[in-house]
Amino acid sequence: SRAAGARIGGCSNERFGPADACISDDPPAGMFDGCETARSRGANHHDWVVIETSDAWEVAEMRFLVVDFTFFRNNNPVDMEFYGWDESSGRWTLLIERFAVKAFAGNTISVPVPQNSDGSGTRFRKFKVA
Repeated sequence: SRAAGARIGGCSNERFGPADACISDDPPAGMFDGCETARSRGANHHDWVVIETSDAWEVAEMRFLVVDFTFFRNNNPVDMEFYGWDESSGRWTLLIERFAVKAFAGNTISVPVPQNSDGSGTRFRKFKVA
């Protein structure tokens, strides 16, 4: 959340709603209060958002990725994956492999962060959800 020092570091598209809504401290009050893109239907196209945190996190400290679609019953994505930016290698490290989320429209889900990922032992301050 913004209150915890997070900020948006970039995104692929903000056609219908700002990426900043992903870290809002307030629940959405209306249709345009979520991050919503132009929703490309192209093969292998995935929109993304980068979230930067004020503190660095090690994989062992991250138990779950919480994704909240409570107010988005029809326009949540089909699937998503989760990366951490490795400053030392200058590359994105896959932390959670692509998983289906369409069935969770209107709900909040907690996805376990695998403790045996490639990022084990690395401290991350920047994350990408795609």
